[in-house]
Amino acid sequence: MKKKRTNLLLGIAVIIIWAGAGYRVLSALGDQEELPVAAPSMVKSPADDFAAVTDTVQLRANYRDPFGVTPPSVKPDTLSHKRVDRRMPAQRPQADMGFVKYAGYIANPVSKRTLSMLLINGKTMMLNEGESAEGIKVLKNMRDSVKVAYQGRVRFIVKSS
Repeated sequence: MKKKRTNLLLGIAVIIIWAGAGYRVLSALGDQEELPVAAPSMVKSPADDFAAVTDTVQLRANYRDPFGVTPPSVKPDTLSHKRVDRRMPAQRPQADMGFVKYAGYIANPVSKRTLSMLLINGKTMMLNEGESAEGIKVLKNMRDSVKVAYQGRVRFIVKSS
């Protein structure tokens, strides 16, 4: 019952608002006499409009050049210079890993361990993580690659197709 009363009151309010808006539109479109509009008076401007006006402001230019056109003043260097050795540090020779190929993996669903199949010097070796053979230690088994360590170097070997 309350909802019907609210809807009725809101409907009446909408009709009143639209009636007011319609009345204003129709009264603006009606035939009424045009009100006289006063024309603005034409005042002539003086002939010296474009004369140079003296500037009353002085700029302080005590800041650095923002565009870098003028070179900055160079202060004498009072620090002692030390000789810097620019030679490249000696690098260890790269360990050749060409004799190792990753053939794939075998997953054991019972123990949930993964064996990596590596071809080392033409021999197939099956190694778990942490096991080593012929100086190659398997650090991590992955599906598409294996992380191995050889002579202190760590490498990823991608599965050969």
